[in-house]
Amino acid sequence: MSDKNNNKLENGQIKFVGCRNCGSISTHPILRNAVGFKSLYLNICWDCGLIFDVRVPTEKELKSNYADYSYNTIKPLSLATRRSYQDVLNRFFKDADKGVVFDFGCGQGDFLVLARQAGFRVFGTEFSVDALNLCHKRGLKVFSNTEPLFDEQKISESSVDLFTAFEVLEHLGEPKAFFELAHTVLKPSGVLYLTSPNFNALSRFIERERSPIFGYPDHLCFYSKKWFIKNSKHFGFEVIDIKSQGLNIGSISRSPEAAIDLSTASRRSSSCIPDSTDWIRNFFASNLILKSFKGYINAGLNLFNVGETLKVTLRRI
Repeated sequence: MSDKNNNKLENGQIKFVGCRNCGSISTHPILRNAVGFKSLYLNICWDCGLIFDVRVPTEKELKSNYADYSYNTIKPLSLATRRSYQDVLNRFFKDADKGVVFDFGCGQGDFLVLARQAGFRVFGTEFSVDALNLCHKRGLKVFSNTEPLFDEQKISESSVDLFTAFEVLEHLGEPKAFFELAHTVLKPSGVLYLTSPNFNALSRFIERERSPIFGYPDHLCFYSKKWFIKNSKHFGFEVIDIKSQGLNIGSISRSPEAAIDLSTASRRSSSCIPDSTDWIRNFFASNLILKSFKGYINAGLNLFNVGETLKVTLRRI
């Protein structure tokens, strides 16, 4: 069945016609009438499998939403986030040779700062003008996402060893452009590492539309392990590893305010918005017994593919 209606929803809001990724008109509503999901406007593409919000955010909605992303001053980096970032660098660069790192949507530049301190050449992009200013104050080569990268030779094609995007992909209205950029700047056999909310997360089954994986207009596209396996080759990548990790405490406590991802850094919580649960993440990161316990939890979540966060590693073909 195809979604061939006009470009407006029943409430008059403009909707995205066709798939946000591949452009196919073979899309269909999903979870629209399910109990606990009636406030969502999700469609699934029958061709590429992407699940996405059909609503097109207005300028007013976007301004109101991203006003919470405050980049007035550099926020301290939590211990858990720092260790998560360092683990990424250690995983892909185990030898003495330091490569080139590119972080897409880098926020205030925390990951790039750690990479530079470790001896890497670093570049990045960011949407927020305030965040760009903070990055520049830290001496980072970070460019606006709205400006062309190659016209002014800001960075060369096929020059990057590691391309990262932490909790960014779900915010993008058209993911195809992201993968095209990553493929262009990466060297042959270069690595794309990204994290994004898992559509099949345990919290979706328990909290339903209250799950933090949703949240219009913040999150527009939703991903699963199956989606990356199906589409990565089309973008010019091969799948190296996909993990589903992290537990949302809100799913257990029934308190959305208690939401926390135990496995990876959230760009929103770690860099720009104080998170009341940062102390829990830090506690798990600093306590060896709890850290081991977390490892067992993540193994189980990954086995059943219900972890809160997808950790995706792709290699450019």
